[in-house]
Amino acid sequence: MSFELQREINSMKASHLKAFSHEENSGLKRRLEPRDQELRAKNKRLKAKQDQVLRQMGQGNKSVIKMSGTCKNSLALTTTDKRFEWLGQIVSLMKQKHQDGNNYPINIEEMEEEVRAKFQPVLSDKVRNWLVNEALPNNPKIQIVEGNKYQYKPSFNIRNRKQLLKLLQKTDLAGDGGILMEDIEDSIPGNKAKNVVEALGDAVIVVPRSDRKQVIFFNDKSCDLEIDESLQKIWNSVSTSGFSESKIEDYLHKHDITSMQDVGLKPGSDNKRRKKHPVQKKRM
Repeated sequence: MSFELQREINSMKASHLKAFSHEENSGLKRRLEPRDQELRAKNKRLKAKQDQVLRQMGQGNKSVIKMSGTCKNSLALTTTDKRFEWLGQIVSLMKQKHQDGNNYPINIEEMEEEVRAKFQPVLSDKVRNWLVNEALPNNPKIQIVEGNKYQYKPSFNIRNRKQLLKLLQKTDLAGDGGILMEDIEDSIPGNKAKNVVEALGDAVIVVPRSDRKQVIFFNDKSCDLEIDESLQKIWNSVSTSGFSESKIEDYLHKHDITSMQDVGLKPGSDNKRRKKHPVQKKRM
């Protein structure tokens, strides 16, 4: 057999083996492909399950941390709540004593005794120190008297109709306007503020605010002027629309009419009376 013939035979065998191997591999691949896809899908499901479990574990840890922080805050708030609970009960007690007409000074021990008789809370040493050193001295509704005793501090030191009228007059003269009805109720004991205001009659003016709170003003009757009706008609018939104050002032000066200027005190000026010159006696 020649060498060329042998080489051709070997080449044909190799091509047949290669074709058979390709067909065999293709068939094996076709047979294994469904199983491989199934394994991949199973692995994917397992991985998704694993990720879900890990996420839940992570959320659970966060929840635990969050709850732990909340518990710590709750413990801190509990102490704070107890302090302000005591402060609120003491202020309410002192205010009630003022309204009952028993606004005499009491010390911290007497406060504790009266509060515990009504509410029965427990006053710890920590809360007691906070009340004595910080809360009560800095509270605007509590005043310290006789060194270590406390007393309710009303908005104003008034107790009856005359004192209220005098306060309203003083407030009006100072240019401070009126006084809130709730401050008058806080000041006059016995829950008699409404009756006291009504007893003043037309000496006061009650003005409701937009927030439904009432403001009490002194009614200064010295400012009431009776003007003749004919003069009112003449006044109302004159129109000054379109004229500035400077033009009106020029018009008055042209007609030898003096206008009012700088009504009220100038800034920095004093309101002292001028000294009178001594009067010389005539010689006889």
